[in-house]
Amino acid sequence: MNISNQAHSLLENYSGSEFGQYLSPTFFDEHFMSTQENAEAKKALVVSALNIISKIGPRGLFMASFREAESFLRDDPTKSAWDGVLELKKWFEMILLDIQKDYFDSQLMSNKVEMRQWESLSLRQRIDSVSNFVENTNSCLDQFEIGEIQLFSIEENEVCLDDRIIFSGLRGPQANKLKEVLFDSIARYLNFSYQSTKIKLVAQ
Repeated sequence: MNISNQAHSLLENYSGSEFGQYLSPTFFDEHFMSTQENAEAKKALVVSALNIISKIGPRGLFMASFREAESFLRDDPTKSAWDGVLELKKWFEMILLDIQKDYFDSQLMSNKVEMRQWESLSLRQRIDSVSNFVENTNSCLDQFEIGEIQLFSIEENEVCLDDRIIFSGLRGPQANKLKEVLFDSIARYLNFSYQSTKIKLVAQ
């Protein structure tokens, strides 16, 4: 693929470390560039998305989309960035989802976790403790401005949450995949916090 002049310019100014909080500086290493088909075009799309995200801040991470990344790389706003760019949409969305997941995981785990033994807690203790867990998780969600979660109920090893997370500007399929990734992360964080593998998280 012959990428646009805008894409070439963006890559020329990319240092490799400026978006280190979101992507490893070695992600686009020699192996990637030599083995990936259309490596330069793929790199341009990811760097474009990260450039947009960095200008907005953390909340931009969950607003990013292929359409915005591709539009930013256009030489002519009325035409696609380059011929065949849509062929990279599926790959791009997979990589973006990995970036979103890894960053969200890191932010969750950077919170101070109150380590408890789930099996040793009474129902009342579980409700009180998970309420604090939800508040802690919401403090992480706040930086992304995507809403919050609320504790609905606890029955034995099942924790039911009221899902109030909304991804503005994202289409249904992308938003659904992203929500699934976030709740998977929250479920892992929940089980880690309570030293358990039995807790089932249900969002409604």
